[in-house]
Amino acid sequence: MLHFVLPVFSKLTVALGFEVMNSDFNVRIAFPECEKRQAFDAYERGIDTRLNTRILELEKRYNFAQSENKALKAQVRVKIFIAVSLLLLLLLGAVIFDWNRRRKIALLEKTNTQSKLQLVR
Repeated sequence: MLHFVLPVFSKLTVALGFEVMNSDFNVRIAFPECEKRQAFDAYERGIDTRLNTRILELEKRYNFAQSENKALKAQVRVKIFIAVSLLLLLLLGAVIFDWNRRRKIALLEKTNTQSKLQLVR
């Protein structure tokens, strides 16, 4: 059956511009040079498309990671700012407390000296 189909197949492929090579049991079709080039170019375009897609995916991941890093750094800066602000408020409270205590002591000493002076008279 292969003998009967092969001549029709070979006539068809020769008419389309292909060469048919028949060696016992395997039939190979040899494409003309321009067809090989077109097939190779299509293959290259496919590879380029996949590589470009992969590159775009990696760029998106990198940009996302970069924006996440910026957000994390901003959060760290905010936490540091809050911590420093609380420390400054605590320090300010301590300074005000100490100043108020010294003012009261000075006022008590003043009233104490005045009362001693009044007792002496």
